[in-house]
Amino acid sequence: GLSLSVWEDKQERIEAILNVIITKIAWGEGRKTVYMYAVPAAADLPALFQWRDEYLRTKNFELVLGESLMGPVMVDLCKIPHILLGGSTGSGKSVLLKLLLMQALRKGAMVWIADFKGGVDYPQNWSGLCEMVFNEADLLETLDKLVRMMEQRKAAFRFKGCANLDEYNQKVGCCIPRCIFACDEVAELLDKTGADSERKKLLAQIENK
Repeated sequence: GLSLSVWEDKQERIEAILNVIITKIAWGEGRKTVYMYAVPAAADLPALFQWRDEYLRTKNFELVLGESLMGPVMVDLCKIPHILLGGSTGSGKSVLLKLLLMQALRKGAMVWIADFKGGVDYPQNWSGLCEMVFNEADLLETLDKLVRMMEQRKAAFRFKGCANLDEYNQKVGCCIPRCIFACDEVAELLDKTGADSERKKLLAQIENK
């Protein structure tokens, strides 16, 4: 009979009494039960996880974000097509982005990366695996190309009565690759502070795409 918020308010006391770390509190079926997911208080995660090939998921475009106390954390691009990574300087945003893009490449995706730090975060071999964009003019041209490609694919899906890429590939018997576009420091890119009218116009076109 207690609401979920009551359990959440008492979380620290429950953890202290049971000597556990509660990682999640959720309603059970029909809201008659509250589930608390917990691990021993001594449980901890290392500061760094080295990549292992067994992390690569067999499910189509399910990518590993990392490890939690409850196990691997995944994101499925078939269900969540947009990802926004945020954090302070040096917190590992670019490392996580490269991890996701590496997995996408190994799953056969075509990848475009907009990086306005001149590509210093990406070793030389990345330029052979994906298309790198280093300035706003080239970015607008790339986005134009990707939008045209998306519209062509949507028209092909409609023609075959398919809702998405996986359904189309299965129905037609082909293997059109998924396209992934990544932009590093997107907030900095779209910041119009101090920009002249010409640059503001360019940034508005990029934002529109």
